[in-house]
Amino acid sequence: DVEENAYYSEAINRVADLGIISGFSDGTYKPNEYVTREQFAKALVVASGLEGTANSLKGIKIFPDVDPDSWSCGYINVALHAGYISAKDDGNFHPSENITFAEACTSLIRTLGYLDKDLPGIWPNNYISKAEALGLIKNFNLTADDPLPRWALAYMLDALMDPNIKDKNVTFAQEHGIFTECIVLANSKTMDTLTSAQVLTDKGTYYIKDSVKNIELGNKYGFVIEKDT
Repeated sequence: DVEENAYYSEAINRVADLGIISGFSDGTYKPNEYVTREQFAKALVVASGLEGTANSLKGIKIFPDVDPDSWSCGYINVALHAGYISAKDDGNFHPSENITFAEACTSLIRTLGYLDKDLPGIWPNNYISKAEALGLIKNFNLTADDPLPRWALAYMLDALMDPNIKDKNVTFAQEHGIFTECIVLANSKTMDTLTSAQVLTDKGTYYIKDSVKNIELGNKYGFVIEKDT
């Protein structure tokens, strides 16, 4: 149910391949369905490689309206502890409430290490402007209070991989070990010992999945490496 020519389709495929978000049991993604605050917390925690920590923090009650035995409790606790997301004004988390565009922009900017003191202006415009400057939102026709659709979540998480962490010369993806940077040195056309599905890199020889296209020699890529693939 995701149109191939939609500008967010590649982003959905990438974050799904990374296991950050997933579709539904019927094979759909439902790009226009809204994201709840607990779903958003999980996506940020998984993207940050903190899923193991979430499992260890499940069962600890912090918010009055979050059941410590719920599937989202650990993710919410980690997101809170990391400073990614906070309670609402009433002190509750409101896990099943839809997250707003402004809240989502704020959380993603905080995952990159920025705080209120780093952003001049008034919330939420300062966080939305920063998200735009960092390339996290593009062609978004959403206002601050709009609920966040699933297509926008995928686009923002995909774009989150590229900006540097504040005051560090490393990207979000590098900081959290999502990709292994490899320089591609040879393929089957330049080295007889390689098959058409293999490439030689400065980190070793790997098989390339059919979905990975246009690998050019001499370029540096961020690969997700699973054993020899």
